[in-house]
Amino acid sequence: MVSEAEKDAKERIRYLLKIKKCSFTDVVGKSDSKRIIFSRQVNGDSKITFDSLHQLAYMFHDISCDWLLLGEGSMQKAEHVGSRIYNTTNVAQDNQCGGDINVGTTRPQVIRDREIEEREQIIAQLRQQVEELKRDKQLNQGIIEALIAGQKK
Repeated sequence: MVSEAEKDAKERIRYLLKIKKCSFTDVVGKSDSKRIIFSRQVNGDSKITFDSLHQLAYMFHDISCDWLLLGEGSMQKAEHVGSRIYNTTNVAQDNQCGGDINVGTTRPQVIRDREIEEREQIIAQLRQQVEELKRDKQLNQGIIEALIAGQKK
């Protein structure tokens, strides 16, 4: 027997697949048995498995797991620099369905690559700010020295 909470989560999964225009094949691959099992989990009385939820979380990493599982908060994760959270503008090409997803390697590597790229951009911006502060400090020191020299005259 499926609980009300699980029925609600399944409804959110169906809604997510509809708005993302994804089929069961897009989620679990071309295997008939996997599609049937996933279909029963989402549309029938079978309990949804951790593997299915895990697959959805990696496939739609811009979707809040709190929303998907609990119905709490916003459907979209908020953008947060330096974390695994991305909004749709950062992952627009990844949101398109099509083919199998290798959860074990591909998705985590994409996330790590994005995190590294974002952190490198932040580091570059911070270095630029440090250089600007050094120039400001030198300029202020020059002004102070000029004022002190002017007072001595």
